[in-house]
Amino acid sequence: MGDHTKRVNDIVHLPGGQRIMTCSSSWDGLLQQWDLESGTQIGDDWADDGDKNGWESSMALSLNGKTIVSGSGDGKVKL
Repeated sequence: MGDHTKRVNDIVHLPGGQRIMTCSSSWDGLLQQWDLESGTQIGDDWADDGDKNGWESSMALSLNGKTIVSGSGDGKVKL
């Protein structure tokens, strides 16, 4: 694991214990999903292509494990 270009601000474990989500401070708004066993990224980066003014500073997983909410440096909250 190590595709973020700057520090990782937050990590959440996803249901099942085999995957995590990370969010970075690289001003690209990236959320990335990783397989813990292989260390490889799953799927594409998750980003808001229309918003390059903020960086993802924190995130949380809903109780049912189906929704991730992230907060960014520009004050926006995204589901």
